[in-house]
Amino acid sequence: MNSLMIASKEQFESEVLKSHGKVSVGFATKVCAGCAFMQPEMINVHKEHPDFVMKSVFIDDFPDLADQYGITSSPTICIFKDGNLVGKQALAEHEVSTVGAKEVAAWVVKMMTE
Repeated sequence: MNSLMIASKEQFESEVLKSHGKVSVGFATKVCAGCAFMQPEMINVHKEHPDFVMKSVFIDDFPDLADQYGITSSPTICIFKDGNLVGKQALAEHEVSTVGAKEVAAWVVKMMTE
């Protein structure tokens, strides 16, 4: 299994942009109130769908990637297909709570299985 956390731009390129198929990428900051709601939901998604390729990027470490993909709030989940961004959902677009996190997680499952 590949590492969940993206540690370099080269890793992002090889494991997301050059990937065949779909990859879910969670963009978060190291200090993120909404992430406390989102993280358990994404762990559940991964447990229920171990075949999903899921990655995480700390915006603090890679602000240029966040800018490149229009990430303006944390956490934001992006879905890439064959290296192209095909969907993006921020927890801030929902109620910042367990309810909102469950909505975003359901969106991830829908996007990854379509």
